[in-house]
Amino acid sequence: MRERGMDISFMMQVDTRAYAIPGFVEKAQRAGCYMVFVGMESVNPRNIEAMDKRQNDVEDYAHMVEVWHQAEALVHVGYIIGLPDDTRASVRRDIETLMNEVKVDEASFFMLTPLPGSADHKRMVEECIPIDADLNNFDSLHETFRHPRMAPGEWTQAYKDAWETFYSKENLVNVLLRTPRVRYWQMMWIGMWYRYATLEGSHPMFTGLLKRRERKARRAIFPRESVPRYLWRRVRETVWTFRTYVQIFFEFQEIWMLTRKPDDPKWATLAELRGKWARLQNRLSESNLRGRYDVAAQEIRATLASAAERLQQLSDSSRVHSRRVSKRLARQAEDVRQYLSRFEVQMPTWRTIADAERFVADSLVKRYEELAISYVARRRKFNAYRKDVVARFKSWRFLTLNVFLLPRLLIVELLFGVRFMFSFLTHA
Repeated sequence: MRERGMDISFMMQVDTRAYAIPGFVEKAQRAGCYMVFVGMESVNPRNIEAMDKRQNDVEDYAHMVEVWHQAEALVHVGYIIGLPDDTRASVRRDIETLMNEVKVDEASFFMLTPLPGSADHKRMVEECIPIDADLNNFDSLHETFRHPRMAPGEWTQAYKDAWETFYSKENLVNVLLRTPRVRYWQMMWIGMWYRYATLEGSHPMFTGLLKRRERKARRAIFPRESVPRYLWRRVRETVWTFRTYVQIFFEFQEIWMLTRKPDDPKWATLAELRGKWARLQNRLSESNLRGRYDVAAQEIRATLASAAERLQQLSDSSRVHSRRVSKRLARQAEDVRQYLSRFEVQMPTWRTIADAERFVADSLVKRYEELAISYVARRRKFNAYRKDVVARFKSWRFLTLNVFLLPRLLIVELLFGVRFMFSFLTHA
């Protein structure tokens, strides 16, 4: 299209095997495709088989996503919670696989719903399985029948857990660190919207930034609210929405700081460390599930050894641009090596594995973020101070507040906010 002077960008829905069609991905890229929507449904092979979607090869998902990423296209998947083999624990593990192994950019979660006219609905009626009589609940967001492996309410919680896990701040950082640079701000916008919907408890396709809720626009089965009650409810909703906007602003300011320069060696190292941590979490979960602490210990040793080597290489690199940062990284590399030497002589148990997980998360990844990207440490310091101020006012302990720290932090916060908003608006 660009060859004809037509600057078009679009998203399209494709099959999981579409990428294997010779020349299809390359032509889609040249035509201006910036995102593909894939009906992945599940990463559990037993669920795929139960849905009779044999064309969906779970083992091939990661390769499929990588091919689209090489064509600078984001991958958005549709994912169903509540398939026959799902439990709350298995859904949690499957979402971690979706994030850390398959590495999709965006996911829309739905609850399995036997829509009237579908094969599922026909089967349930024939087998006399009770189905919700209220068709208002048939929106793929509610439990409409008794799940065979989850108690009432547990299925809904598994669905909510999926949203909160995938659109957590931690996963959004990982997604943006590996996002093609040309798609960075598109992914940032998507992340903000889906994060907002997650905090609100609504589906991104069923909500909006500002909601019109007229007092008289209610179904006949509900009593009409009085004017004072309606106004009070709307005030509370507006205050909550404003607080959510503020939370999103601060969260994505830090996310932007952690992901804004993926080609810089310091950010590239962060992406590598976070990738190692994500893969380690998946493998530790599998090993602990089987009680194989020796396998988990091997994974931790390999992660720590490669991380120490990478930190030392970055410290020795002339591209760090700061002798102070270089020294800090060298000290962190030495701390990791010392921890590794102590860990190697310990008997692998659940406690030592859990301690090592915390060390990787806090003393390796988070500490590296604050050492290598200094304004992240300032951002987190202000976050902690702000939370302390709120907690003190709630408990009437504000007289002991350290007010001398406030002016400097406010200045730093103002500078950070202006820089973030300038970058955000110039790419809007």
